[in-house]
Amino acid sequence: MPTAFWLKASVAAVVYRRCRHALNLFVWPSRRGETLGGHAIRQGYAISCWPRGGLEFWAVSDLDQGAIDAFARAYRQASAA
Repeated sequence: MPTAFWLKASVAAVVYRRCRHALNLFVWPSRRGETLGGHAIRQGYAISCWPRGGLEFWAVSDLDQGAIDAFARAYRQASAA
């Protein structure tokens, strides 16, 4: 697994495809006391992030924000089952 130098932790990455676009899902251990969540657009990339079970999940793509948020909702619902 690659290591994110700013986190000093291993990071898992899964790449999905949607409408010829790559959608990257990054997962790493949450840092104690830090719980991130929400969405944003940075340098043309839509981002949706959420914490779950001691992990941080970040979905990143050049798809529109609505598509990223829909993916994040579906992923959270599927992983809760």
